[in-house]
Amino acid sequence: MNDGRRHERIELTDSIAQIVSKLAEDHPGALAVLTNAMQTAPQVDPQDIFQGMGVMLSLDTQAIYGEDIWTLYQVVCEEDIVRFLGMMRACQMGVLIDQDLKLAIRGRTMIDTKSIMRAIVHKLPSFKWSDDEEDGVTADLE
Repeated sequence: MNDGRRHERIELTDSIAQIVSKLAEDHPGALAVLTNAMQTAPQVDPQDIFQGMGVMLSLDTQAIYGEDIWTLYQVVCEEDIVRFLGMMRACQMGVLIDQDLKLAIRGRTMIDTKSIMRAIVHKLPSFKWSDDEEDGVTADLE
């Protein structure tokens, strides 16, 4: 019975492989994105205490799974893993409202990901992102 509370899928006893499997829902694109996110997150967002797990926990908390993960990466973030990580961090920090992100995933609204990324870099100077169109905001991957 659904009592209105969210039910996250990740459990404390899950291995990383189980977490990725639960989130990806057998969607190959989502699996690739999650694997890439886990590997990239520690370099891109060194202030995330959970490192690669931070994005996994955020996706689970927001109930973004399977095809929605792929759509977020492919359409909303224009196949940019750093931007994908940034959107999840933006939700964690309250820069982006979770519901707006979900509406963007479903194609019901557009979000200005570059402006959101600029806000993230402003709040987290160690977040590694480069805005090719803006000379003032740079954070290159090593």
